Formats: sequence, C-alpha cells, structure tokens
Amino acid sequence: THAMKLFINRVRQLCPSNQKLVKQDCLTPQQDEQLKISIKYIEKLLGAAVLALDTAAAVEQDPEIKAKVTEAAVVIKAINQDLVSKLTKIVEEACGSCSDIVDTINDAIDAIVETLAGIDPNWEKGPKFQALASAIKFIVK
Repeated sequence: THAMKLFINRVRQLCPSNQKLVKQDCLTPQQDEQLKISIKYIEKLLGAAVLALDTAAAVEQDPEIKAKVTEAAVVIKAINQDLVSKLTKIVEEACGSCSDIVDTINDAIDAIVETLAGIDPNWEKGPKFQALASAIKFIVK
C-alpha cells in the first residue's frame, strides 16, 4: 500500500488535479522525464503485486480460491503490460498530455477493479485481496 501511495503521489505531481486537463497541452520535457520514471515504478509495483498473488496462489489450499487468485495475477500482469505500453507511447508522442496519462491510468484502475469484482464480488473484504483492495481504494479516491 505504501508503494502504491508513492506512485499516486508521483502521478499527482506530474499532473496535479488542479491543473486544467486540456488535450492540446503537451507535457513539458520535465514531465516527460518524470513519466519515464513513473512508468518504471508502475511496472515494478504491479509486478510485485503479481508476484504476491502468485505466491498466495502457490500456498493456497482451497482450489477455488487458488484459481481466483491465479486469475487475478494473470489479469494484473496483462494490465501492467498494457499500461506500460500505453504510457510509453505517451512519452514517445510529439505531444503527450496529462489528459492522456490520467485517462490511461483510470482505464487501468477500472480494469483491475472490474476484473477482481468479476472474480469475487466481495473481493474487497476477502483476506487474500486486502492489500490490493487498499491500494485500489486509494487510487480511486
């Protein structure tokens, strides 16, 4: 959860919520550099979440829970790859914008929440998903 908060703070510094998000406003060179750092951070953070879920699945005795945790790990891994790819594209664009970043991150958050809710509607209350639930709640707020 602490790592997720640090990431969200980086994104907020890069694209403050009080900044008017206009599609045409290009990222500054400094924002481009910050985004490159944030991309690496996101990749490692979500990779760690996948590793934690894989580890939880490996020791889980209940086959149903094991399957759900494994599915969550697979989906979050795919979301991680997609998110990193999209954010990298924004950095490489001639005029990537904060609006592009916020939209991309919100789409990833929505996909994670939707996936976990599809696996288990009560995923936020399940002990196997508490850390992930806290992180996602923090992002959504």
